[in-house]
Parts: sequence; structure tokens; C-alpha cells
Amino acid sequence: MVCVPVVKATARDTVTNVTWSSVGIMKLSVREDEVRQVVVSNKSGIMLQICCFKLPGNECAEHKQVRLGLQVRQNVEQDVPGNSEIAKFLMFIELVPGKGEHLLDFRGPAVHGPAGDRFIYLSWGERGCETWAMFARAKLKVTGPLNLLAPQALSLQLPVIAEVEMTNARGGPVCGSFKSDVVRWSV
Repeated sequence: MVCVPVVKATARDTVTNVTWSSVGIMKLSVREDEVRQVVVSNKSGIMLQICCFKLPGNECAEHKQVRLGLQVRQNVEQDVPGNSEIAKFLMFIELVPGKGEHLLDFRGPAVHGPAGDRFIYLSWGERGCETWAMFARAKLKVTGPLNLLAPQALSLQLPVIAEVEMTNARGGPVCGSFKSDVVRWSV
């Protein structure tokens, strides 16, 4: 058996106000073979929504038109100005049976990295004349959290939500890998 956390929130879209509701956690037992069977038989997938807040602004060093976007394969899509109050990136994640310690593996145009170490890139750059000039990016690791939350999201037909602050301690754009304790995951 696999224990899957079940997250219950008092409000559905609290991140738009940049306030957090109280979250209760309870355990739901799911048989590992049941999850794999659902994934294999249904060509299943989930929606992942990344909610970014506290963006650093439009200027960073020599960059004057800073934008944040989702890297999809080699391109950046859904980009928003760096002074946006909030940025939401929505993507479909295909679920496939995992190997070893991971119950599931994840695929999709916005999913990067090898099996067992999947991640999503949020890219900082400037857009001009249909080109994207990236100067930094942040890596959101998804293998661990999605293995815990995907079965619940699939059964409830709800998205998995990751909430992250995008301004670092110096007031600039967050770059590199997010530490697990700064990402709030929920269904």
C-alpha cells in the first residue's frame, strides 16, 4: 500500500489574494497496483497549475523588460511581465507507470529531465520581435510531489497546484532549483 496525502483547503483560490487558508492533511491508502492499473489502462493525465506570486518587477540589472514564462520543450510560452501580481501556468502532465521507488513517472512538453528526476522550468527573459532572450530560469522538481498527489488529483479530477514566491532575498528573480520547503503543493 501507498499512503497518499489528501489535502483539504477551506478556500479554492486563496493564492490570488496571496493569503493561505488552513490546510488539513489526512492519509488515504491506495494500493500500488490499483494506481498503476488506472494509469496504464486510461492513458491518464493530470493538470498541473503553477501559481507564482511576488514577482520581482520589470527590471533586473541590464534587463529592462523582464518577463516570466513556462519553458515548453525549447520555447517559452505563457510569459507575463515581471511586475505582474501573480502568474499562473497551466499544463497537462501525462502519467505513466514509474520504476523503482517511484510509483509514477511524468511526461509532457513542459516536463524536463530523466525518469525519477522530472522538473518544470520557469524562465526569466525578455521578449522582442517574436524572440525570447532568456537570462535565468528556476527549476521546480515534480517527481516526489506528483507521486504523492497525482493519484488524488486523478481520482477527484482536480489539478495539482504548486505555489511559489518568485523574488529572492536580494529582490531579484528566483533562479536555480526551488528548495522543497518553499513550494506549497496541494490538490
